Amino acid sequence: MKKKIKGSFKLFLSALFFFVLSFFIVLNIYGSWQKIRKIKQEKDRTEKEIIKLKQKEEKLNSDVEKLKNPEYVARYLREKFLYSKEGEYIIRIPKGEA
Repeated sequence: MKKKIKGSFKLFLSALFFFVLSFFIVLNIYGSWQKIRKIKQEKDRTEKEIIKLKQKEEKLNSDVEKLKNPEYVARYLREKFLYSKEGEYIIRIPKGEA
């Protein structure tokens, strides 16, 4: 009878050890999975930001190329700052009425 109780106790301790070990392994895997998920989200946000920055860079490079053209610069200054050529008149139309 004592051997049977002793064997049952050993089996219980073995099962308890197995479940505790399994719990910590699962907990560790879950923590790692959460870290991986956060890193993937950060990677996606970073990739989207890179795309936006590349588009902005392309626009800025385009603006730089346009500004190398003296005719474009003159037209831009006339439109933006209301400069006029000799003999030109500037008529300003409010945005709401156009």
